[in-house]
Amino acid sequence: MAGEDEHYTVLGLPSGEDGFKLSSEEIRRAYKRPDDEKAKQKFQKLQSSYQVLKDHTSRNQYHRRLRLKILQVRRRRSSSEPKKKKKQQQAHRPNVSLVEQIMRRRRTDEEQLRRDLERRRLLFEALKQRARK
Repeated sequence: MAGEDEHYTVLGLPSGEDGFKLSSEEIRRAYKRPDDEKAKQKFQKLQSSYQVLKDHTSRNQYHRRLRLKILQVRRRRSSSEPKKKKKQQQAHRPNVSLVEQIMRRRRTDEEQLRRDLERRRLLFEALKQRARK
């Protein structure tokens, strides 16, 4: 039996979006008996592919399964790319010791406090000037 994604290729037809657009007549014309030693196996594959593709209901179900597979592959690819980039960035980043991390955090906190203090000072001066008027 032909695999789920082989029906078009077994009949020698384009697969994917091009296969979705084929008419029943084009599929019927592609259905022919093979003439070599493996004829029986090839004919069975041809026959099962033709049976799936000639019936509109089974063909639509087959198309839905193919589209789902394509979407799953695309999702896997798109979700794995950021992970690869993150791993590459981490590999190139030097290891930072715990002390350095603490010092960096402390500097950030001090800068935040300085900014907050400056904002409050400016606010206080503005209120002082208003009170004078």
